[in-house]
Amino acid sequence: MPNSPEDDVRLLQLDHSLGPKQSEMETIEERMEKLMKEKEPISTLTDTMNAFLKMNAKLQLCIQLFFESTGIRNEVKDFIFDGKLLDAYKNFIRFEGYRNELMAISNSAGDEDDLVARRFADVEIMAIQIRDVIRLTIASTSRIEEGVIDQVLTILANERRLDELSEKEKENDKKSFLGRPRKWTAMCIEILDEQVSRNKGGEHEHFTTAIKKQLSMPINEASPLINIINDECDHREELLALSKYFSNLRQKEELLEAELKKLFNSSSALNEAHESLTSGDICAAYEKLIHIESIRFNLLAEIRTYHNTSSVQKMIGECSYSLEESFSDFVKYTSYLCARALDIMRNKDREPRKQLELLLRIVEIDHKIDERYESLNVTVKQRPHCWRRNFFGLIEKRIQERIEVFHVEKKSNNENWIARYLEICRMFIVEDLYAAKNFLRIFPKEHQLYDRFVLFYHKGISNKLCEIITSELDRREIVQLLNWIRIYPSEQLLGMPFLQVNAFALLDDYPLLPDEELERLQDQFISATKSEVCNWAIKAIRQEFAIKEKHRMENIEEDASGCYYTQLPYILFSIIHDQMSLAKEISDDMVPRVLDACLSEFIKATYFFQRAVIALKNRIYDDREHVDFTAIMVTIANDLDMCIESTEKLRKYIPSLSNAAPSQPEPTPTPSIVPVDLVKVYAEMPQKEDLPTKVYRDDSTSKKKQRFAMGSAIRGAVSTIKDITIAKMSPSQSSPSLTELSAKMAKGREIFNVIGAPLMLEYSDGTALSDSPVADIVLDSASMKSEMSGAVCLDDDLQLASEAETPHSNAAEKFNELEGRFSAVLFIIVSALCDEVCEDLTDFFEQLLRKKWLKCSDAIDTICVTILDYYSDHKHLRSHLQVDLLTSVETRLVAEYISAIVNRELTCSNHEKRCLIAESLRRDANRISKTFQSIYQQQKCDERSADLSDILLRLADFISLNDKGMLSLEAASLIRSYPDMPSEVLFALIDIRDDMSSFESRAMAEECVRLVDNGAASGIFTKLLRHCKGERKKSQLIRDVVPRLRRKVKLSIA
Repeated sequence: MPNSPEDDVRLLQLDHSLGPKQSEMETIEERMEKLMKEKEPISTLTDTMNAFLKMNAKLQLCIQLFFESTGIRNEVKDFIFDGKLLDAYKNFIRFEGYRNELMAISNSAGDEDDLVARRFADVEIMAIQIRDVIRLTIASTSRIEEGVIDQVLTILANERRLDELSEKEKENDKKSFLGRPRKWTAMCIEILDEQVSRNKGGEHEHFTTAIKKQLSMPINEASPLINIINDECDHREELLALSKYFSNLRQKEELLEAELKKLFNSSSALNEAHESLTSGDICAAYEKLIHIESIRFNLLAEIRTYHNTSSVQKMIGECSYSLEESFSDFVKYTSYLCARALDIMRNKDREPRKQLELLLRIVEIDHKIDERYESLNVTVKQRPHCWRRNFFGLIEKRIQERIEVFHVEKKSNNENWIARYLEICRMFIVEDLYAAKNFLRIFPKEHQLYDRFVLFYHKGISNKLCEIITSELDRREIVQLLNWIRIYPSEQLLGMPFLQVNAFALLDDYPLLPDEELERLQDQFISATKSEVCNWAIKAIRQEFAIKEKHRMENIEEDASGCYYTQLPYILFSIIHDQMSLAKEISDDMVPRVLDACLSEFIKATYFFQRAVIALKNRIYDDREHVDFTAIMVTIANDLDMCIESTEKLRKYIPSLSNAAPSQPEPTPTPSIVPVDLVKVYAEMPQKEDLPTKVYRDDSTSKKKQRFAMGSAIRGAVSTIKDITIAKMSPSQSSPSLTELSAKMAKGREIFNVIGAPLMLEYSDGTALSDSPVADIVLDSASMKSEMSGAVCLDDDLQLASEAETPHSNAAEKFNELEGRFSAVLFIIVSALCDEVCEDLTDFFEQLLRKKWLKCSDAIDTICVTILDYYSDHKHLRSHLQVDLLTSVETRLVAEYISAIVNRELTCSNHEKRCLIAESLRRDANRISKTFQSIYQQQKCDERSADLSDILLRLADFISLNDKGMLSLEAASLIRSYPDMPSEVLFALIDIRDDMSSFESRAMAEECVRLVDNGAASGIFTKLLRHCKGERKKSQLIRDVVPRLRRKVKLSIA
């Protein structure tokens, strides 16, 4: 378990009274500074060095004057660029000749020859330049000018002669020419041989052969170039004078070198430094070495006013070799202290801590000495020492090794190996930095020693993390790693107040991981999250429906309100909450991304949920006598409603959405359905195949059938009496299809029959669920039988979901879509419950407005008793779902009456029959109102919409109206009460009275609708017409139309 910051502080209660006091360290530094400024040791050497430098400057001036008097150039490039290779060579051999003559005049040892050779170093540079030009000329494959070849041949011939003379001098025990033999001729012959072998038979073969032949010819000893070398009498005196200067300079150089060696190689000082270092007194050892170092520094500072001091600098560097060896011994001894710096800082031993503090102080002092040398702008081979870089490099290496040592477990041994490793790192980093901070407190802040230690640990951790992420990490390891990166700058690690580290500024300058690597890890986590969320959600849904497939009820629970539910909503949304907890551990920026991924995967899972619900419903519906179909559907409906509530609660993870979300009372009602990308799910509740309950999908086909039937009846009537104008009416005018009426009420929108008939679910804003896009889900029986006969396939569902998924601009759209998906499945379930009730009442619905119905109330009594019986099962629904279901059942029941009226199940031949029909309608309306009112009272529900049975009372009043003159006023009143009532329905109400012709009834209906201002439509008739049955049977059309025509014919004859 991680330690708290207070525990870490207690662990680090180290003894800090062991180190030297700050004043003592300052004294040491001041003493070293004073030694570097002390110039007394070099006072005896100053005169000798100044004499040497003056003589050196005088000799340099004399050589320059000699070159000007002889016309020799130090550079031959100008000759070569002008194509005067032979002139360049002449200048070169004259320069070489004077150098050789000076060396011959000198009778001193070889050291003086070296001195002359150094002063005439340009000779060898000229030789190299001319040799390269000759080699390039010979090796050229292009055509060479004859003049250039002649110059090259002349030079090569002269070089062969000079090489021979040098060999003869060597054989006679005389000084040979310096730098010879050069063997340029052999080099050229080798190049030509290579050309001949490479281009055998080529155009250059004859040319190269001729050159080789000339190079092999004997040398003419009377060459004018040789005479140039031998003709030196004109400048003999100048050479003798230069030789004397060289001798004097050599003497002063030897004297200066001897004094330097005596000063730097003082055995007493170096031995004392070695003894102090052996005894462990690094301060005394370094002080002795600084004493000698000050001599070197002051000497170099003294000569910087002179020109051409490279020889003195080189001499000082060579003489101070013993000093550098002592410095090397010092570094070897103290490197061990640097390697153990962390252990020493954490230890309480006085002596190692003191030595480490002294060493760090010495490193800073030596760094200042390096800076002094750099300010002198002189070159010393051994400087700068760069001890700060080297010693701290050892500490950084040790820190990196220490971080590697923390890695004590492998992935195969412990699945939480990353968490364990990073926790060990956290503990030791805090302890080490705290120890370093207290240890280094005596050093000035400008040294930045503590900042370096922090940076070393930071870079070490960064390197290790970069190494870790190169391997394949699973989701658990990514979470552990990203979580540790999140807490790295917090108060649990670098952000601890007592460490005093600006962790966020450090991360800005040196991120733990590159941005692209961090983004890659986050993408891997998101990808793994998507996969796991989808798999877990599908698995949970599959397991839940597997239990329901076996018709078992043991997993269904009941809450305090008596509502059925299962653990499925909790399981599903606990998956998201778990992912959000992980996202918060990683970073706050990951929360929206993870939530977006979870919502996307849940949207895909709802497709599987939807198909599983339909498959289960269709399989167990026919076996309702042996399976508790209602309880299972009620449980699924409650679960879906809980899922919608849980989806809304997820908005809390995005404050902007949470603040913008409207507050809703508890329990949360089903939210309004938002537009979603609809998926056609094919299913059909098993129903009787009788024509009144079958919905025709092709309006054109149904109209053709109706037109054919009506046309036959009318043609028969016209043959009896040709002057009856009613025979001219079109079939569509006299008997419109209800499918057409519904299409008109939807204002051109195609209405599909969902599981028999659309379910009417209303919300607080008056919006019906069947008005939403969810109601447009197409459930086709033929496709359902072929697709849903077997088990639901997960791969098919995921493929379907992926194809249907659309990009979203923000999380709000995904929240709305997910809620819409759950609402769509909920719509299917509640619609199935409604259809179950109506399916059992189908036979009784067919008795409405029939002759038997006029004589007794058995049909409506049975219907109401059945509804009350189903309520005992439906009461386990959540409150607002019960209201939606009851509203749908009531709507379906009233729609059956409207359908019977429109289809003219009964006709009124006289006023007494109209009164009898009206009285029966009032009886049923009161019975319906009483039944549903009692249910709503038991529910203590105030959410009930308008009493639909009032429509039946108004229709009964209209049918029973005795005064025909008041009929138009009553029709207008009816239209005002129900503005969405179409003219076809009003026409059916007027026509069913049978006291007016069909033509007159239609004219009155259309006139009332035209004159009355519709205003804001209530939508009641729109909902009812969607539940009305299809078109009338052909036999019913004939039974309704032909008797009327006969009565009209009799009246006309009379």
